Amino acid sequence: MSPARFKDFGSDQIIDTTEYEAVTFRLDGETFTCYSMIPGSALLEFVSDADSGEGGRASESILRFFKAAMTDEEYVRFYALIKRADRVTPMDVLAEISTWLVEVYSERPTKLPSVSPTGTSTTDRTSEELSSSEALIPTA
Repeated sequence: MSPARFKDFGSDQIIDTTEYEAVTFRLDGETFTCYSMIPGSALLEFVSDADSGEGGRASESILRFFKAAMTDEEYVRFYALIKRADRVTPMDVLAEISTWLVEVYSERPTKLPSVSPTGTSTTDRTSEELSSSEALIPTA
């Protein structure tokens, strides 16, 4: 018998990201907040481009990944920091941050604590979703 040629993955596979903790990191004394989750497609694109063997494409993928991981306002702040001529952020530091974010996003994220009927807080774990992917260089 041949395998089924249709499968409904349903809406129960889609995750409401509002229930999950944001991801944060600090660079040069500034704290940056990233989405709690990003779409699997953003991770796949980043990994594909980073492993392409093409230096320019790999470098651009890091900026695209940061843009997908942050709100526009947060990305503008981040980009302004990493573009400073008086305080240079080396490429290897940007690669280290993006690698760490991939690891965090690849895990099952932590839900925001909720209060149980007994009054104690609980934490659940689950998967991924969210996005952004326009120009890499902020206009403001």
